[in-house]
Amino acid sequence: MAVHCDICGIEALESERFELKQLPFRPAKRYCPACERKYQFSIYTLTALVPVAFLILGILQAWAGNKPLLQTRGVWWTCVTLLQWLMVCLTSWVTP
Repeated sequence: MAVHCDICGIEALESERFELKQLPFRPAKRYCPACERKYQFSIYTLTALVPVAFLILGILQAWAGNKPLLQTRGVWWTCVTLLQWLMVCLTSWVTP
């Protein structure tokens, strides 16, 4: 029985294996390597946009409240998120 990608419909070659991913609140889907890369890229892009949204909200909050930039929650959450990513990256580089 041939295995198909649930996203693009391409059929797997004889030795090729498609990943079955269980997504939260959705049925499991099979992804070919190209569709899996697109899916991972969209997840990483969404994750990277969260601190940008916090930063924009912090800047707008500082501008509307006539406060210094570092006294807004959005800017602080951006700093916390970036510091967390930095610690994770350093830990992954140091740990073999």
